[in-house]
Amino acid sequence: MSLDSVPIHFRAWGSTGPRVILLHAIGLDHHSWDAVGPTLANHCQAVAADLPGHGESGKPAGADYSLPSMARRMIQLLDELGWDNAVFIGNSIGGGVSLASAILAPRRVRALSLVNSIAFRDGLPLLGRTGFLPIAPLIARMSPVPLTRIGLSVARGGFRAAPVDQAARVSGVLRQPDGNAAFFNALRRLYGPDLDRLSQRYPEITVPTLVMHGRSDPLIRFPHAERLVRTLPSAELVPVSGCGHFPQEERPPVVAEALLHFLKKVG
Repeated sequence: MSLDSVPIHFRAWGSTGPRVILLHAIGLDHHSWDAVGPTLANHCQAVAADLPGHGESGKPAGADYSLPSMARRMIQLLDELGWDNAVFIGNSIGGGVSLASAILAPRRVRALSLVNSIAFRDGLPLLGRTGFLPIAPLIARMSPVPLTRIGLSVARGGFRAAPVDQAARVSGVLRQPDGNAAFFNALRRLYGPDLDRLSQRYPEITVPTLVMHGRSDPLIRFPHAERLVRTLPSAELVPVSGCGHFPQEERPPVVAEALLHFLKKVG
């Protein structure tokens, strides 16, 4: 099933300046950018979207939750917003969707910022492969909020505990049959051949690219960010110290400052 008609929920900040699409990690939602969006609002038009199957966006059963499919839906979102192009900023799977968008519709992606982004299949965490266990969806539906919070906190590198409300939202979606199915559909597709196909085309992405990466990310290790920068023709790397997998949540002032500097450079 195509994602073309899936309703996309988003939050917007700002009314003038560069146009920016903010994308979150797998299992999370647009709230992941709540600490950065208001700062960007003074300088740009920012839209934080819930990816298909996440947050308050549509979660159709049996849909194609591959990276290219989600990327096509994000390009359609530009049409719905009336935007010719935008800077795509994505964390984790949101970075993978941003990379896919730049490959599928290069004229619509003005620049990229990839925050602890997935990029190579061999760089994905082994932990994610537990999602292939037949019992995994049932365990996720039964997991209490405190356990979900522990998992999110571990992903942060153990520096800061995940907010309770975030853990509650993640658990709430995983307890819903459609949300649970969409999450595991997207997770399992992620470990398929999509990244192998996409990574062969990264040298085609010539737009300015800012790669930010938490040095203590236990999921996507820092050397994979260095590899990504070597693969993209116009990329620079900004390490974020004392930070795990979600820099925009863990170190929002650092991320906001780096993004604003980058946006000023790309114009």
